[in-house]
Amino acid sequence: METREAVSELDEKWADVIEALDRPPSVRSRAWILLTMISALVFFVADNQKYSTELAFIVLLVVAIHELGHYLVMRWYGMSDATVFFVPFIGAGVWSKKLLGAQGLKLVYISMAGPVPGIIIGTVLYMFSTNIPLFRVAGLNFLFINGINLLPFLLLDGAKIFKGLFFLRWPWGLLFFQLLTLLVVYFFIGRWAVLFVPMVALSHRISSSAMEIVEMLRERYPSKDWVHRSLTRQEWIEILEFISPGYRKRGDRRKLLPVMEEVREILKVERPPLGKTLLLFGVYLLALAIVLGIFLNEPQVLAAL
Repeated sequence: METREAVSELDEKWADVIEALDRPPSVRSRAWILLTMISALVFFVADNQKYSTELAFIVLLVVAIHELGHYLVMRWYGMSDATVFFVPFIGAGVWSKKLLGAQGLKLVYISMAGPVPGIIIGTVLYMFSTNIPLFRVAGLNFLFINGINLLPFLLLDGAKIFKGLFFLRWPWGLLFFQLLTLLVVYFFIGRWAVLFVPMVALSHRISSSAMEIVEMLRERYPSKDWVHRSLTRQEWIEILEFISPGYRKRGDRRKLLPVMEEVREILKVERPPLGKTLLLFGVYLLALAIVLGIFLNEPQVLAAL
């Protein structure tokens, strides 16, 4: 049995990590809103150097609505620190500390909230574009950008949807899926696909470490209701001691946070019901099919791509 002195030492050793885990997400200030607006303006100006003003505005609108969908669902899940940022020539994203470990249906709903509404808007605009060329251009951009995001490739929403639907049922399936994705990426961009290898390795390390910890906790405390209770400080310390040998280098303590966030989420999330999993997967496939069907009807656009 550990002495009080030993427990006190461990408590002091991991105090900064546990405090970071327990720290509630901060509400973004007006400064962050201003930075979002400035990054959007820079994004528009950069695109305007490459495209017409009309097209640059359409692309900004498509990306903004896409990220707004993610942002609103993240706020609905209590992620008060959610922040939208735009990156010129690349796209945009939404960041939150609590998004690090998101699992199951929460991750699916957050990920679908960007591309699915965009595809619905794009389909409606395309359907009513017969005599309005601007609707056709806007509709195709909504469909193309959101359709790309639904592809099951690294960092895109499609990969997160797959993880949310299937990871808790088949943990090793995530690595298999990522390697398969890497192979597809290699087919399209050749040796540049090597750039994605560190992302796959880091993602696998975090997820596999998290699942190992979860299994350890469930075996050690089989009677505990992890879904409806929070981890105690002593349990966090036990987990940190369990995984710390794999994070020996300077600065590695910061890398523990994503693992711990994922552990917390996995423990609190039950496997999505099979019926709901199949329904959401059907929505995902339907959205992809709509995009593919419309672009197959636009061979000249496909040729330009």
